[in-house]
Amino acid sequence: NAAKDDARIELHGLVPEKDLGRIFSQADVFLLPVIWYENEPLVLKAAIYAGLPIMASNIGSIPENIAEGNNGWLLPPGDMQAWTDAFDHLSRAKIQSLNISPGRVKTSDESFEEILSLYKIILL
Repeated sequence: NAAKDDARIELHGLVPEKDLGRIFSQADVFLLPVIWYENEPLVLKAAIYAGLPIMASNIGSIPENIAEGNNGWLLPPGDMQAWTDAFDHLSRAKIQSLNISPGRVKTSDESFEEILSLYKIILL
C-alpha cells in the first residue's frame, strides 16, 4: 500500500466505462502490473488508443502490444522491486523520449480472425 502514500499516484478504484476517457486524458502514464496471463486486455487497448505511455507486465499477450522504448516498457510480473525502480526513475523527459501517438488497436474480430488462421495452418 505504499502507492497510496505517494503524491504522484492517484488510485481511482473501479472506474465506470463512461469516465475512462476523461481519466486517461488526465493521466501521464498507464500501469498494468498484472501477475496472471492476459489475453487481449481491453483496458490496455484503451490506453494505447488514448496514446498513453504504458508500463506493463511482460506476460501473456501484453508484450505483443508494447514496443519497448516506443510506446512503453515491459516489466517482470510480480517483481515489486523492478516496478518500484522503474516508477522511481520515470520522468517527464523519459516519457517524452517515447514515440507515442494515439494508436490503432486490433479489434476483437481481427484478433479472432488471426487466431483462426493460425489454427487452420496448424490443423490442415
